[in-house]
Amino acid sequence: MNVTIGKTLNALANVLLLFGGILMVLMMLQITLSVLGRYLISQPIPGTLEVVSSYYMVGVVFFPLAYVQRQREHIVVELFTQKISPRALAGLEGVIYLLSSIYVGMLAWRGFLSAFKAYGFGETWTTAYFDLITWPTYWFVPIGFTFMTLYLLLQGVNDLVMAWRNNQIAPPPAKHLPIE
Repeated sequence: MNVTIGKTLNALANVLLLFGGILMVLMMLQITLSVLGRYLISQPIPGTLEVVSSYYMVGVVFFPLAYVQRQREHIVVELFTQKISPRALAGLEGVIYLLSSIYVGMLAWRGFLSAFKAYGFGETWTTAYFDLITWPTYWFVPIGFTFMTLYLLLQGVNDLVMAWRNNQIAPPPAKHLPIE
């Protein structure tokens, strides 16, 4: 079962990373075309600031969260953990990941509540040129946090099991979730 969960989660994290990358490319293209339009023909793309702020940037930030957690590439301060044993490090990281999963899970839950509320209102952003529908982007936040929470839970449990078994291996700077 762990293999199936890990493979599924890895596939979903890759899809979210791909969406984040696509949004980044689209953001760069729209900004470039808008700047070129402004300076070459005195006509920028209308609503660029609003689309970049409410769609592209939100997806670029929140979609890759699961991938970054899978890689264990979030910022870590190792000042106090540099000299502890691999077993103690695995146990400490396991506890920290489980506590973090509670916090990030609450962020995901609140994000879902906000997304449902924005959907119910049919939230829009009124620009000088048009009304921009923004409620779909409210879903980017809880989606990113939900998958990050799942990785935190699985990595936390794996690290605690590794510490319990007394394996003398530090928690992996995993390219993928350890699947056994």
